[in-house]
Amino acid sequence: MSFEKQPRSPKSNSHSIVMTHPLSTKYLYSLALVLLALMAATPCLAQSKRPAVVLPIEVNSAISSRLAKTITASVRRELGRFADLTDLGLIDFSLSEARMSFGCMNEAEECMSAIGETVGVEIMFWGHLTQSRDGLTIRLRGIDVTRKRVVYSLDTTVRDRVELEQNIDDITNAFLSGQPYLNRKETLVKLRTTPPNAKVWIDGRSYGPTPIEVTLETGFHRIRIEHDGFLPVVEEISLSGPSETLRYSLERGSALAPAPRLEDSSSTDWSFWAGSGLGVAALGAATVGGIMHYQAYGIRGDELAQSDQYTIDDNRLRAAIANANREMDSASVAQLGQQRDDLHSLRTASHDANESSYDDKVFAGNVSLGVAGAAAIAATYLLFFHDGPAQVSARQDQVYLSFDF
Repeated sequence: MSFEKQPRSPKSNSHSIVMTHPLSTKYLYSLALVLLALMAATPCLAQSKRPAVVLPIEVNSAISSRLAKTITASVRRELGRFADLTDLGLIDFSLSEARMSFGCMNEAEECMSAIGETVGVEIMFWGHLTQSRDGLTIRLRGIDVTRKRVVYSLDTTVRDRVELEQNIDDITNAFLSGQPYLNRKETLVKLRTTPPNAKVWIDGRSYGPTPIEVTLETGFHRIRIEHDGFLPVVEEISLSGPSETLRYSLERGSALAPAPRLEDSSSTDWSFWAGSGLGVAALGAATVGGIMHYQAYGIRGDELAQSDQYTIDDNRLRAAIANANREMDSASVAQLGQQRDDLHSLRTASHDANESSYDDKVFAGNVSLGVAGAAAIAATYLLFFHDGPAQVSARQDQVYLSFDF
């Protein structure tokens, strides 16, 4: 046991004596060992993330490779939001090359795990993008290499390229979260009428008296509202947001129509056949216009793919020229410079040809769609709004009653 003399306090003239004990030294040693253990464990905690890699998404020849790159980039981007995974970056081989090298044509779990072990990761992702009758089908998989088991899986279909690009992050996030992707969007509709207690039908289904709240699929719906003593309301609505409020002020009145009359069908035969012919013409023109625009988008997709390849080739030549400059190889520099000029000229010519072809296709498609629209309007008028003599006389016999209070 020892004694230690403490310094005098400014407010006191006395000295204090603090008694120290040998056991306090052991406590200090124990605390130091605990701190050292925590410091040693810190690197292990920092390395708790599981290394992962994303193989380039595979597509068939009918789909632009740009879409596959978009999906691959989205999966890698979404990986950054998960605390237990870390992306190791791009790799030098494709999914098809990996399957052929390891004989994984059926993508069996054990065989795909062998690819992941070769890359040196714990989680490996891959997928396919194919064209189907219903649109674009996306198939994504992720395998736990150490357990040799698929732990991430998603299969979904979107209508077209536009829907895929608009929802790709939602799709990949659902894939990595282990949640199903619901591509059917819904809207909460709040419907109010003045006066209330009106009967409502949406797409032929009764929803009871107003006010009502109902969840409907996003898109177009046909709505009918009826109330005793008021004129009915029939219209088509378009829903797009997560929620919408619809308000209707009903007008007082009632309509009485006479019993149906027999019409002289010969008076409207010509309008029926003319309208039908214009309808067929509108359908044909719209088909041609759709084909033209589809081909134009294909040209634009090829142009983007060629642009990506040109950038890669140009960067490779620039690196080679810089390397030759460092080695003072003037002959190689001149040869590589000529190759780069030739590549630029070829790219310019290809770009001009693609742009010209794209403009021609778009113009032809727009003309066809314009003709289709005009023919459709004329057909609609002849089939539904053109009145023969019998129809005019029948309409004149109807009685309309309105009440104003």
